[in-house]
Amino acid sequence: QGGLLLDGGPGPGGTPAPVLARLDFPAAWRVLLVLDERIDGLRGAAERAAMDQLAPFPRELAADLCHQVLLKVLPAVIEQRFEPFA
Repeated sequence: QGGLLLDGGPGPGGTPAPVLARLDFPAAWRVLLVLDERIDGLRGAAERAAMDQLAPFPRELAADLCHQVLLKVLPAVIEQRFEPFA
């Protein structure tokens, strides 16, 4: 369906994350996706192993990011205000 998706993070046992919000981008906004097909990223067991080696994400930073997304980014998309979104 596309658009802006906000998920609730990984579920227990690696189950898919629940989708908390799905918003359509304003029609006037353009999205440019650039891929380097020469780079083959991690997937499967190798990706899980790499993710398991990451340090725990600081709670204070997670709280700040949640605040930014819920109170600035999502409202900016709904109200079609690009500057606070960016």
